[in-house]
Parts: sequence; structure tokens; C-alpha cells
Amino acid sequence: SFPPPVGRIYVTIQTIYAHPIQKASTVPKEIKMNNSNAKFRYDQNMFIYQALDKYFQDTGYNIGSYIDEQFQIVLLGKTLNLPNPPDRQNAIRVHDLYHILTEYDTSFKSESWIGAFELGAGIPQSYLAAWFFNCTSTFLGLFHSPVKTFKAFMRGRATTDNLYRLIPYGDKQAYEEVMMSKVGVMRNLIGVNNSITFSIRDLLLITLASTVGALLIPVIGIGIAKAYLEALWKNIK
Repeated sequence: SFPPPVGRIYVTIQTIYAHPIQKASTVPKEIKMNNSNAKFRYDQNMFIYQALDKYFQDTGYNIGSYIDEQFQIVLLGKTLNLPNPPDRQNAIRVHDLYHILTEYDTSFKSESWIGAFELGAGIPQSYLAAWFFNCTSTFLGLFHSPVKTFKAFMRGRATTDNLYRLIPYGDKQAYEEVMMSKVGVMRNLIGVNNSITFSIRDLLLITLASTVGALLIPVIGIGIAKAYLEALWKNIK
């Protein structure tokens, strides 16, 4: 249990796991893309729960992505509501902690880099949504910034552990333990800043992952197109 007081994040954790699927009482905040990495700095002496609180402030996100049935993105001036199933809810909780440890921001390009990093670090089969989104973002990253995407993948490959293993799917206690860890301790445990080395095997692995991502792009495209048409229809009505 948490030593009192630990602030809003204690309530956040309880809310996340008390309601694994919950209909939004308010409209979730739209996704904001932070194009500057300047404020994505998380001191090694901060507790993870403190860093997550700062992350919410930095990005404008809230815990809606963890518990609501839908999440929102803005495309071509239209706010789209996309399904947020339990697989994504569980994956996004871990994914956001990786933003803190790696300090990749939430810009479009950085999401590709962190996706490549997570693939390189390893993702258990139970986190299917993480595989789905990270393969597709890595595929896109190899188009807009291939060198940085590959470096991020190698950075992941150099790690000695990963958050998806430390926080098994849906494990509240493991999540709490990570939240009560210091940022610096967790960075060292996982090895997010270990020295990276190039290998042909890494090149083959990222090629395979991005190929899978390319095959998944049409699935995402259909979902987004459907949501976009629904948004247009609402405006017409």
C-alpha cells in the first residue's frame, strides 16, 4: 500500500483498476501532439507516480485513455472517436511510463521512435495491442525518419529488462510497485540508456516487425475512415 500522502496519482491508480472498462462521464480530452521535447524531462529522483502526474500536465492527457470506452484523435479538423478496448487500456498504461523513462515526447515522429524502442525491448504476447500499434508506428517511422527509428529499435534491443514484463497484463500490484519506484532506479533496471551496437540481426528483426505493421495499416485505415465518416454524418445531421 502507498505511504500517505502520495497525491492524486494514488487516486488515479485506484480509479484505473477499480473500473477496467468504464463509460466516460465526460468527453475525453483530444490527443495533443507535443512537437517540442524541451519539457519532456523527468528527474531521476522523482517517483514514477510524480513523473506521471507531470506527464499528464505536459501532454494534456488524463486517465481517460486508461478507463474510457473510446479515445479521441483529431484528423483533418474532425474529432474522431475510436474504440478503446481493454487490450489498449492495459497497453497504454505501460506505454505512457515508457515516455517518462525514455523521454520520447508525444509528437507523431516520436511515437514511431518509442514504438520501435518498445519492440526492441520486448513485449509479451499478452499485450497484443502494444504489438499492433508499435509495429504500425515503426513501419511509419521507417518512412519519415528511418535512421532515428532504427536507432530507437537498437536502443530497445540494448535494454536488460522491460516494463511489459515487470507489469504483467492487468496486474495492479505490479503496477503500483513500479509507480512507487524512482525514475532513475527504473531507468537503470531496464537499461534505457545502455550503449547500443549495430547488428544484422537487429536490421532483420525491425524489417520483419515493420512488414507486419505494413499489413496492419489497412485495418487501422478502415477504422479511422469509419470514424471520420461518422463525424461527417453528425455534422450533416
